[in-house]
Amino acid sequence: SRPGRARQKPGSVRWSTLVEDIATTMLETAFAIHRAGWVAGMDGNLSARLDDATFLVTRAGTAKGRLRRDDLLVIDVEGRVLHGNGRATTEWPMHRAVYQARPRARAVIHAHP
Repeated sequence: SRPGRARQKPGSVRWSTLVEDIATTMLETAFAIHRAGWVAGMDGNLSARLDDATFLVTRAGTAKGRLRRDDLLVIDVEGRVLHGNGRATTEWPMHRAVYQARPRARAVIHAHP
């Protein structure tokens, strides 16, 4: 496993090139909203739709200005972790509601501007 990546559980979703690209964009976005002052401390969270059943989300209790790849989890629609360590953001039900209401939505950013 490369440095900065969460360990993959046997039989879980693979950390693909697509997930890597989305993770990079999520990290850049997290740093940007932190620099802009839209989140402080552990505030806010991000998610991205990988397909109809899986999502990349920030782990609960992470500072967006210091976010690392290990702080990103692949989860299913119920919030169960398929790849990574920790638990998904507690705001996952709000993110899920957005994805269900807007099937074309590819990402959700919850900030506190």
